[in-house]
Amino acid sequence: MTKVYKFGGAAVKDADGIRNLTRIVLSENERLLVVVSAIGKTTNELEQIVASAWEGRLEESLSLLEILKVKHYKIIDDLLPVSSAQLCKAETDKIFLQTDYLLRHSQDFASFNAFYDQVVSVGELLSTTIVSFAIAEREADVRLFNASRIVRTDAQFRSANVDMQATAVNVKREMSDFTRVAVIQGFIGGADGALRTTLGREGSDYSAALFANLLNADSLTIWKDVPGILNADPKRFPQAVLIPRMRYEDAIELSYSGAQVIHPKTIRPLQNKNIPLYVKPFTDKNASGSVICGQVTEALAVPVYIYRENQVLVTVRDTDFGFALEESLSKVFSAIARLHLQVSLVQNSAITITVSVTDNQQVDEFIGLLQNEGYRVTYNRQVALITVLGKITPQAIDKVIDNKDVILSQTTRNSQKFVVKNEILKQVAPSIRIDKPCRMRIRY
Repeated sequence: MTKVYKFGGAAVKDADGIRNLTRIVLSENERLLVVVSAIGKTTNELEQIVASAWEGRLEESLSLLEILKVKHYKIIDDLLPVSSAQLCKAETDKIFLQTDYLLRHSQDFASFNAFYDQVVSVGELLSTTIVSFAIAEREADVRLFNASRIVRTDAQFRSANVDMQATAVNVKREMSDFTRVAVIQGFIGGADGALRTTLGREGSDYSAALFANLLNADSLTIWKDVPGILNADPKRFPQAVLIPRMRYEDAIELSYSGAQVIHPKTIRPLQNKNIPLYVKPFTDKNASGSVICGQVTEALAVPVYIYRENQVLVTVRDTDFGFALEESLSKVFSAIARLHLQVSLVQNSAITITVSVTDNQQVDEFIGLLQNEGYRVTYNRQVALITVLGKITPQAIDKVIDNKDVILSQTTRNSQKFVVKNEILKQVAPSIRIDKPCRMRIRY
């Protein structure tokens, strides 16, 4: 029997967090694969380091890297006895030296995205090294794997696509024989040419689901800083309630609508093999949390509210009204696919196509492409998308759109969506906050 546990950055933000992770892991008697994200806000810090180096501010980037190194060393010193800490630092030093080299040779990379993936992926290499040493203090049989040598992807840096067939071969060859605990990075893979890739921000959930699928795991548990899956963000709704059970299809709707609890790609690998997904709080390993599985048949019994900010509402129309919908849809979505935009809503009329997309540097290019095709393009920036799923009632709708400036609404069989002016989406309540030698075998 194999289980997969995934811990995010909040769970390993400091030495106490990693000790807690170790307690959770060692309380499990089954064979266990532990998937770990970067420590705390390390990914954000590495993004700053990448930007500085790419823009020619090498000394600034090296200084920021040194600060990051000091933070990780402090965690190591707080976490491990002296002998193990020295060994752990020797391993992390190799990672920092490699990163220093990358920063000094940023211009050797063909694109910013390729450079980004080599540096930002370092966060997971550091965290898994430290976590492995921590577990090894109490469990001799620990293996550390390198995901970039197992998860094979294409070279679409920052949002790489996984080659499942090649990855399955690697998992079977490299990972089938661990007997007790194995640790591996989430979020990262590897492309041809020994370059690391990343699967998109928050992609560690997806990594964990892939490993669960390929190892034929009995379950996947994602340990988070929330009680489980809630029907709303508690920062906005202090009365948010726990959803104890959910169908796969409802979970997919939630994730693609913008819910932050689960990465959008996580569900399919699990659904394909009917592997249940548990979402539990790492602050209380005995809490029931939430489960997503095929045995659940009932629809959501409560309304679910999802706020997706940082949206741009783009409307496309033909300047001479000779609108051929099929042709225009093809052009609009070809541009979206080419630029890898995140679409959260699509609506059309007789003469227009309207999409809501997440605002990023590609949106202006998207608008320019359509204008070059002869379309008239209008857009609203700084808007937000509110989605209501599950048990939809007039009262549920009034709760989220009352006194808000709605500029578009859409009703389907299972949801209602509203695009609203963003300035009214304000936080309504504060967050609910719910000495021996190392015997680890490191394997790369």
